[in-house]
Amino acid sequence: MNIRRLCPADAGAYQSFRLGALHDSPAAFGASFDEEKDYSPSAIEERLALKSDVGAFGAFNDVDTIIGSVALARENLKKLSHKAFIWGVYVAPDYRGQGVSRLLLIEALSLARPVADLRQVNLCVNAENAIAIKLYKSLGFVTFGCVPHVAERMRQHQSHQLKEKNPAEFLRV
Repeated sequence: MNIRRLCPADAGAYQSFRLGALHDSPAAFGASFDEEKDYSPSAIEERLALKSDVGAFGAFNDVDTIIGSVALARENLKKLSHKAFIWGVYVAPDYRGQGVSRLLLIEALSLARPVADLRQVNLCVNAENAIAIKLYKSLGFVTFGCVPHVAERMRQHQSHQLKEKNPAEFLRV
């Protein structure tokens, strides 16, 4: 398995993987398949543009197929720019339980570590996903809130836990 930063050249493979994830596990994401299925190639390339403080990572199997992904983004508003957030964590079912998510998250946190003005990294996780919650806790994330009824449009009244990690903790992973 190989983990690396995704770039615009990966747009087609990444979009195919992401749409598969959104279709197969809709409760794991805030976005939906219907919202993202018509994104243009240039929109995906922009999402994967190499920047110093945001980026997406992919895990690839032996035949160079994406089997997992994670992304780190920054808040856009100036008053919130000290925060980043993890999004799009997903590993294909056949590769779960092998530490892929942990390795992807470590890469994303490594991207955040040197950003001077970054003070915290947040994420949101389905409150019923005990395996993911255990992983995030092992990486130093702590719960700071819960949002009830996140997935109203799916008619699934799930709650999501909000997690944060202070960059001072980054060196512990």
